[in-house]
Amino acid sequence: MPKFCPTCGKLLQFENADICPHCGVRIKSPTTINTIKKPDTGRNILLLIVVGIVILVLAVIVAAVIAAFVFGMSGNIAKTKIVAVSASQPDSNHIVIMNQGGQDANTLEQLTTTVTSSSGNSQTKNIGLSGQTSPIEVGSSVTFTGAFSGKDQVIVVGTFSDGAQQILLDTYV
Repeated sequence: MPKFCPTCGKLLQFENADICPHCGVRIKSPTTINTIKKPDTGRNILLLIVVGIVILVLAVIVAAVIAAFVFGMSGNIAKTKIVAVSASQPDSNHIVIMNQGGQDANTLEQLTTTVTSSSGNSQTKNIGLSGQTSPIEVGSSVTFTGAFSGKDQVIVVGTFSDGAQQILLDTYV
């Protein structure tokens, strides 16, 4: 700090004086207050635009997915048919396949059943005829005869009045 006033040249009484007591001139510059830096508005606007575009794109995608399901534009998705079929092995020489019915049993026209023994021998039998006009009766069954080991694969495919085919049972007995 100066000992003399830079304006009038008189001796200052205090070394840390802010103002000269003789002429009233400010000796020290006022303490500068740290100014808050203004945000870069150009960068913020760009960020807002990018975020807005991303939100808009996501909204369009969600709307398209919803519209596809609501208005049926999702393609030709086959409806799963609900029909229960059971397979049992009452003894080592027989496997019985039975139509247990279900929500779509009235449209079931044919059951094609294939039994493959653990030795690799395969037998196929049908219940109903393809293209028939009446559904297969609930409770109808087909019996396979042979030497079965208990690890035999049973696959039952249902054919429905709309032409759809679906695996109704794939198990081991």
